Amino acid sequence: AAVGPSRLELAAEQIVGDGAVETWRAADETVRAKYRILGECSSALANKAQHFVGRGSETQ
Repeated sequence: AAVGPSRLELAAEQIVGDGAVETWRAADETVRAKYRILGECSSALANKAQHFVGRGSETQ
């Protein structure tokens, strides 16, 4: 019997869009390492942006 997508797969589709799981499956280890680095950088930038936006609202 087929099992539906995992919560991780659903989250990946929501974050990066349709085809995320297939892109990951097709990637070799070198490409996956690059994807991980990009993901870490994206998370760091999002956290900094959130902090910056939050700080801006405090000064008004």
